Amino acid sequence: MLWVRRHVARELGVPLDESSTKALAFLASEDSAKTSFENFLRGTAEYEARLKRWETERKITPDAPKPQALDLPGELLVQALGLDGGNTGDQLTVELALPVQPVQTNGR
Repeated sequence: MLWVRRHVARELGVPLDESSTKALAFLASEDSAKTSFENFLRGTAEYEARLKRWETERKITPDAPKPQALDLPGELLVQALGLDGGNTGDQLTVELALPVQPVQTNGR
């Protein structure tokens, strides 16, 4: 984390001896960086929307787990990549043109 703090300080133009000041103290350890990122995520509109969906879901399923802020980036990435299972509108077909017959295939 010391390297990260120094790199951020350098990018921000903060002298290296001041890189451990209060402004960059959240980079002192992995735990403090994680806590800082989690606090940031809790303040985003995306997390607020996820909390509202959870409140609605709890009316039907009272034991539904509260969404974790640190799960949000992964959920957004899955949605952005179209891997969420709900996006069935697109289809991709790929054909291989090989110079020889394949040794083994799944039959398709």
